[in-house]
Amino acid sequence: MSKKRRERGEKDIDITSFFQPRPKEEEKEKRVAKDKIGEKELEEVIEEIYKYISISTGGVTKSRLYQWAKSRGISQAMLYNSLQKLISSGRVKRVFDDSREEYAYIPVS
Repeated sequence: MSKKRRERGEKDIDITSFFQPRPKEEEKEKRVAKDKIGEKELEEVIEEIYKYISISTGGVTKSRLYQWAKSRGISQAMLYNSLQKLISSGRVKRVFDDSREEYAYIPVS
């Protein structure tokens, strides 16, 4: 081991180190717990987005919805997943609005 590595606190890497199991079980448990929390948050975000779309007259444009989500601290990935679930469940419809030249999301009655 070189002096620099000892000073930095780095460990020596053995060529057979890949044979030893890694402690990944704890990380998997944490991920499962995060997924459960993520599902709960996703349902709350879905309802919040649906309420916002329902309140807006004439639907909400894609850009306006992204700005609204950004101001609320909703990530783009969560927004996209929420919109996909709303569309697949039939609660929201995505249409192209010619007057605004943009996609708009409207609630289905």
